[in-house]
Amino acid sequence: MSRLAGTDVLPARHVRLANGIVEQINFVGAYERVSVRPDFDADNAGSGETPFYLTTETPESQTAKPIVATRAKQEATALRLKFGDRVVIGLATFTVLPV
Repeated sequence: MSRLAGTDVLPARHVRLANGIVEQINFVGAYERVSVRPDFDADNAGSGETPFYLTTETPESQTAKPIVATRAKQEATALRLKFGDRVVIGLATFTVLPV
């Protein structure tokens, strides 16, 4: 189970995975499917350190794969999201699907 939050405050049993940027929102019946691209640079922004990149891992390469979160109507109503919003990605449980 994943949770998207507008702040670093997550519900009990959820662990912060990363910050992310909303890329796409689709409505599927009573649910909302949100595609979020992890933004690991934002995670290091508060450290004050200059990020170190290998030549194959520049910020322009965008190697992070999007995370798809399915939200019930209650959740979607409580935190309305739109393209480009910054969110915190929290996890309680997860499933990895083959590509």
